[in-house]
Amino acid sequence: METEVNSNNRDIDGEFVDLEPFLNCLPKQAPGARCVYIPSLPRESQHDRNFLDGYFEVASFLLPRMRHGGLLYRLINRERFNLNIVLVLGTIVLGGTTISCVRFQDTLVFNVIAIAVDQKVHTCGKGHGTRLVNAIKSFARIVFEEVSKQEGLSSLLLLTQSDGGDQACNFWKKQRFFETEEARQIVDGLHANNPRRHKLYDGAKCMACDITYSAEVRISFTPG
Repeated sequence: METEVNSNNRDIDGEFVDLEPFLNCLPKQAPGARCVYIPSLPRESQHDRNFLDGYFEVASFLLPRMRHGGLLYRLINRERFNLNIVLVLGTIVLGGTTISCVRFQDTLVFNVIAIAVDQKVHTCGKGHGTRLVNAIKSFARIVFEEVSKQEGLSSLLLLTQSDGGDQACNFWKKQRFFETEEARQIVDGLHANNPRRHKLYDGAKCMACDITYSAEVRISFTPG
């Protein structure tokens, strides 16, 4: 099961992990709503382009602070090492998330940079946000296990900067993310190491989920 991140300090000297090679390890998904994995700076098909555009439209509406200076567009479309996971049903975009992965010492940190789910009546409240987080957890486990075959790793953390409002924080708590001092230290350390790639957001709460010893979360979507 997921556990609360402990308070041990870590030296933040992270290097980005290229996630694209691990996409070949993903299991086949069940019929219905499915996740499409699209790297930033993709060699994408037109379908991928349409899915990214749909996700960007949803995220732009729901994350207005991240639009400033073209930040959101760059994070989704133009940042090497970022990966977008777009949840679709047929050709309809239900939502999406943007992540990156950093390794420092014996720990992999998956940073949830953005997540947004369409708030229309037919999509809101259907559990799509949880499905996206489960997709992140499942993929993170795959990467952790594959990297561990070659190099020793001891910890796997998911990290996010949550909006300070109750609705956002409660969502992350349901996903077993906790606001801790270590989460803040990791965010601050990553920002200090690479401020262009690791932004700090005013009023955000730094939350993390340790899934090192969690049971594998499998991707299994049904029509929403």
